Amino acid sequence: MTAPIKLIIVLFGILSVALFGQGRILFTYVDHENGEVRASICDENGENKMDIGFNKTYLPVWFNGKVLLNSLNYIWRCESNGENFTKIGEGFRASSSTTGKYFSFYTRDGIAVFDSNYNAKKNLVLDVWTDVSVTWIKNDSIISFYDPKKESTIFFDIENDSLYSFGKEIFHPVWSKVTREIIYNKVLNNGNFAIFLNKSSNPSEKDLVLTAESENALVPIWSNNFDKIAYLRIKEDSLQTIDSDMLLADLILYDLVTRKYQILVRDAGYTDQAYPQFSFDDVDENIFYTSLSDRGTGIIKKVNLESLKTEIISKNILIDERIPLYCKDR
Repeated sequence: MTAPIKLIIVLFGILSVALFGQGRILFTYVDHENGEVRASICDENGENKMDIGFNKTYLPVWFNGKVLLNSLNYIWRCESNGENFTKIGEGFRASSSTTGKYFSFYTRDGIAVFDSNYNAKKNLVLDVWTDVSVTWIKNDSIISFYDPKKESTIFFDIENDSLYSFGKEIFHPVWSKVTREIIYNKVLNNGNFAIFLNKSSNPSEKDLVLTAESENALVPIWSNNFDKIAYLRIKEDSLQTIDSDMLLADLILYDLVTRKYQILVRDAGYTDQAYPQFSFDDVDENIFYTSLSDRGTGIIKKVNLESLKTEIISKNILIDERIPLYCKDR
């Protein structure tokens, strides 16, 4: 290859990055040696890692290219470079809507909903179970939460101020803007969790069960094209041999078009009380996930959905990094 051609290829690569950007990953890490828990961000290849905020910041989420996160019983926002760190309000466990129209978080009294200009839209006094994250339904016109007294997921219509029950012992319903279907977790009679596909606004016995009764399937999410879902299948107790606060799991991909299942990796780690736990990249080629190490800590990896090749993203495996959320730079 001649020197001018090589130069053109290098310049084209630089220009491609400049034009299209690359993805970035939000995650939470624990530095056990120094007793720190921090929200952090890095490039999709693990480079340019940067802490966001200060110690005891955690569970960051993307919102319109910016970051929402927990710290000191408050919700904060900042730019993706960590600048303009601003307090939003007292609360915890932020959840951004799929279209970027709203975000919400739990308060002492229930749920607060803010719009994209960071103005308070609703301040709801509700009985909620805060271990379960708020999810967004029907083009972000409805939020779901879990009522512990009714043991049911409840839908709240943001525009009409109306409440109705979606179903008992159902968790984390998420909506497809393409098919208008809902996938959700539900407890079976044997105590396992299964994943169901719902084609209406009310769960019924006609809902399609996507997982086997013997499986313990959790935290399903849609792909960007809404033609696939991914979820974690928790391994049986006899295989939980690693001393960790995480559970060892298989990461499963289910193609709704071909109706085929595929085990992507067998080393995924499940962290309780966190949703979502992993994320597709913008073109559904890779999934970024938490790998459970032999030391019981998390390592961020990505797996290619075609080749099943995995790549370690974490640069320091002695640091416990987990729950990666991908976003394409704008």
